[in-house]
Amino acid sequence: MEELRVGGQFPARLNGEGTFFETTPAGLTWIFNYHRPSPEEIKDVSEGSAFEIRFTTLYGILWVFVKCGGQEWAEAPYSPHLSKAPLLEEITDDAHGYALTLVMVDMATNEIKHLRVIGLGAKFSGKLKAAIDELTERPFTRSGYDMAVRRVQTALTTNELVRMCRDYWRVK
Repeated sequence: MEELRVGGQFPARLNGEGTFFETTPAGLTWIFNYHRPSPEEIKDVSEGSAFEIRFTTLYGILWVFVKCGGQEWAEAPYSPHLSKAPLLEEITDDAHGYALTLVMVDMATNEIKHLRVIGLGAKFSGKLKAAIDELTERPFTRSGYDMAVRRVQTALTTNELVRMCRDYWRVK
């Protein structure tokens, strides 16, 4: 099991600056891999800042979006076929969903600058699991995935994609 702690090193080097969504045995992880994140960017992901997560499926890809504090929407395309741990546990408690860990990483040093854990609602978590499970059953090729990501990102803005989402979870 990998330990994540502020000031420690993120366990893997990520390809490029941006945001990434991953499923893990411990729940869900959203990674902000920013080059020298500003104090404002770190504050925006901190406890007490507003947070919202949404998702939709388009062209066989799960598109996940988060909005933290005053930041713009961030997007991360996801396929369970590319995940190290795509199978999520069933939601068995109507009062609790998955834990989502937000990780702010300084891309220049690979240092973890901030961590925040958010509990997602059971209904939202169940819908997210169903979407991931459905994608797991579909045929997959890496070239097809890459082509679909490029197609969507060329045709639609992040805000247009966000407006297509029906399911969301919000913390004020």
